Amino acid sequence: MAFLSSPVGKLFGAVFGILVGLFLWVHFFVGPQQEISAQLHSSLEKVRQDVATTHQKMSHLPALQAEINRLMMQEPMMVESSPEEQLPEIFKVIAQEAKSAQVRLLGVKAQKEIGQVTPSSNGFLELPIQVDATAGYHQLGQFLDLLEGSNNFFRIQGLKIQSNPNDVWHHQATLLLDVYLFPGGERSRKE
Repeated sequence: MAFLSSPVGKLFGAVFGILVGLFLWVHFFVGPQQEISAQLHSSLEKVRQDVATTHQKMSHLPALQAEINRLMMQEPMMVESSPEEQLPEIFKVIAQEAKSAQVRLLGVKAQKEIGQVTPSSNGFLELPIQVDATAGYHQLGQFLDLLEGSNNFFRIQGLKIQSNPNDVWHHQATLLLDVYLFPGGERSRKE
């Protein structure tokens, strides 16, 4: 005890007390604050990614609206026809573009019945279509380009290409498209 009452002992006790205090402060205050900060940073990063994704999606809306207006002026019959009347025209466009690109169609099939499709938030019916075809890579690329450049609204959801062991130049391709149909104009509402 004589050591603690000496000036060196008092200094040692004070330093020891400060170190214990610092340890307790770091352990009970700074540590939890760092955990909370890390959680907030993680949440903030997710929000930033969500905002960037939403911003990217929203940036396409003005161009899409302009394209809708252009098409409505150009194709008034499509707007006035029912979705059932539009679907054969869509299949015809797919067949024409495949022929132009020298793609051999094996099948074109809607993945849902039109009656099962509900209008999306933009008011259109989004109908998934599967296209099975045989072609070379260049022909498939040209086919996709022609579809995206057509007057119809196609969005490519997926593309699967498999080699054909019997024909190295032509590959089996499965293309998943979303086709946007007008919900129907005056004629379809009257029916």
